[in-house]
Amino acid sequence: LGAPSKGKALLPASCKTVALRTSVKGNYLRALERKGEIDARADKVGVWETFDLTQKSDGTIALRAGPANRYVSAVAGGGSSLILRDIGSFGWFKLVSQPGGTFALRSSNGKYVSAKNGGGDVVTVDRDVASTWERFQVACNPPAPPVYFADLKDEATAWSYQRKYEQIDGNTSPNRSPCASGCGATAWAMLIGYVDYAGSQGVSKYRPFDRSYLSQGGRGRFAVNALAPEFNDRGVKNMTVEIRDAMNDWGVSGCAPNGERFTHPSIMAQSNQYFWGRVPGRVIADYDGLLVSTSAGTSKVLHTLRTRRQPIAIGMHNHYPVGFGIRSVTPRRWDPSGKKWVSAGSVEWMVDANWGWGEKFSRSVPLYSFLQGTVEMSPYSRVSDVAKACSLRSKSGGATGRVDRDYKCTTQLKNDERHVAMEVAADLVMRDVVPGLRSKNQKACLLKSTDVQCAPCNTTDRLIVRMDIRSKTQGCPSGTINELR
Repeated sequence: LGAPSKGKALLPASCKTVALRTSVKGNYLRALERKGEIDARADKVGVWETFDLTQKSDGTIALRAGPANRYVSAVAGGGSSLILRDIGSFGWFKLVSQPGGTFALRSSNGKYVSAKNGGGDVVTVDRDVASTWERFQVACNPPAPPVYFADLKDEATAWSYQRKYEQIDGNTSPNRSPCASGCGATAWAMLIGYVDYAGSQGVSKYRPFDRSYLSQGGRGRFAVNALAPEFNDRGVKNMTVEIRDAMNDWGVSGCAPNGERFTHPSIMAQSNQYFWGRVPGRVIADYDGLLVSTSAGTSKVLHTLRTRRQPIAIGMHNHYPVGFGIRSVTPRRWDPSGKKWVSAGSVEWMVDANWGWGEKFSRSVPLYSFLQGTVEMSPYSRVSDVAKACSLRSKSGGATGRVDRDYKCTTQLKNDERHVAMEVAADLVMRDVVPGLRSKNQKACLLKSTDVQCAPCNTTDRLIVRMDIRSKTQGCPSGTINELR
């Protein structure tokens, strides 16, 4: 029934990617969502059915799925099933020639990969002899779909920039709720972490906003700066809980007996408060009230990933993963007689997603979106332009305690620029108030009640800066977004 090659690769060097087609029923091996499970239930080739090929001169091959160096592997070397895992001895298979130009894959302990019933079912690695269920056609180089990644050109780098955060279990510090911290807060934390990290790596549009994440999740101009880590740590947990609290997401949708909870989309935009006292940023969250995917929603995801090249939180069923790539996939089938790839259906969009479960690998899932959430930054030049044009109109309060300062800003603020106004307010306090406090050993605690005063209107010249003046040794009151001294 054939033998492994000795000292010679069986596939041409030009074969960089492959699909494995069962010889009996013509099904294809697939790594479902590229997250771990492998079966032979596919009847056409797309992202899940395409594997990067590595082959050695001794006839062994390895099959990689996705950017996180996860390879098709035999559990315990053989005798059970196939999974995706980090490369090791169990991820190498001997390619064994079989009749009709087919091949068998033999694991490190001598067991053969087998498609149950010849295809359309599970895949095992438990056969001692290669017969019809163990034979596969190796079809080289399925046509690669057009793919677009946020800010970057290649999949591996795009994935390495993603921050792989996860929810915090209920009653687990710093989460004081009996419910988990919620997928909404995690999605925003991953996007904020991405902005912080991508800027540090030279992505120009994010470079000025290196204080999006501060050490231990701190805030304010005198908090220690830090680089957003790749995985959850204490600082990320603090950030996640702060975002959850800003949304008041303690259980709007309730939580399951095990503490799991879905963040309702109606509160997602309230996380804007996270940025106050850090950077002139905000979130935009559009959603369908019936929580169904719409053409307008999917169009926004496509525009954000393909044209703006920016990651986006996506509402998928009862979860919010972060999409960082999009592929236009035309399903294909291998024609054995013509030895060519043929179209097998219409174009479908597949999203490369950071699932928000702290996973070390990405997933590839069909595009579906009832919510679209992005982090947007305003340039610091906008902040300085407004601040320079602000003059004091009136003030109230004494030498200490609550003080309000009413500014007229001839470079007017728009009604959706409260995130800019908070940075303008900090600049004005540093310019007009703090110099007089230093000799008194005092500080100004800028309050989140600082307001852009406007009856329904498009622009306003009125900024009410609210603060609390205290000794430097005193703590600031609740509701403080910036400690200025």
